[in-house]
Amino acid sequence: MVNRSLQQRLKHCALSDDGEMEIILERRGMILSSGDRSSLLVADLHLGLHRELETRTGAVFDSEQEAITHDIEKLIRRYRVDNLWIVGDLKHSIGVDTGYNWSEIPKFLDRLSSRVNVTILPGNHDGEIRALVPRRVVIGDARGCTVWRGELVIAAVHGHAWPSPEVLSADVIVMGHNHPAIRIIHEVPLGSGGRVRRRGMPVPVFLKMPLSRQCVARHARMNSRTERRGEAVLFVMPSFNPLAAGVNIGRADAKLRGPMIESGCADKSQADVYSENGVFLGDLASLSERTNESIK
Repeated sequence: MVNRSLQQRLKHCALSDDGEMEIILERRGMILSSGDRSSLLVADLHLGLHRELETRTGAVFDSEQEAITHDIEKLIRRYRVDNLWIVGDLKHSIGVDTGYNWSEIPKFLDRLSSRVNVTILPGNHDGEIRALVPRRVVIGDARGCTVWRGELVIAAVHGHAWPSPEVLSADVIVMGHNHPAIRIIHEVPLGSGGRVRRRGMPVPVFLKMPLSRQCVARHARMNSRTERRGEAVLFVMPSFNPLAAGVNIGRADAKLRGPMIESGCADKSQADVYSENGVFLGDLASLSERTNESIK
């Protein structure tokens, strides 16, 4: 079972380690902070998504890059961030051979890496990413790595592949890949006494659920001698891109992706849901039930 003290403190998204270390959810990012150091995790930036939307719809979209850069820099300043971890899918196109990628992604990374240490944990959209990355930006393992080590160990992985044994041994594992969101249903009263249901835009959310280490180790065929037993806490981050609509997790047929979840090793029935700014919204099962009742 997950350590209950750990679970209870994480319930409110502010986990302190002897009063020093905190996990903060803000503006779709996760900040790991102590008195003398601070790290920022963001996932699924999908830079260049606006180009695909233009091709698909025929409409013109402003580039999301400036808004993403502004939001990251705001968090860096506010929390005095030392290390920025991009948890996969930095770019949207699978390959690198687009004018946007060659022109804009190096500038984006160069700007941020001039302020903080930047590490990319590659996702499924980050094929051939090394060609676009300035030398001072680190490219990590696609199977993830440890991003915080103290009394509490935190690791991150994009989530499209099985994690490494190192990642699986962490207390808290952070992943992306799914772009979780909920769609709010508004009921508008009519003068005749009836009501009209209107579906709002998807709202990005974080998910937190228990993850069975033994289950992952078995499915990923890891060496059992290196296996840490018990459960870890798994966070699923929303997309940091404001143009990414997200997967409506409130739908009865919603499916979360990635081997840790699709294998059943992560227990979705015990998932809690938080807003993009860390407000606890309830458990996933109850939110799904209310959403589906509203749609009927």
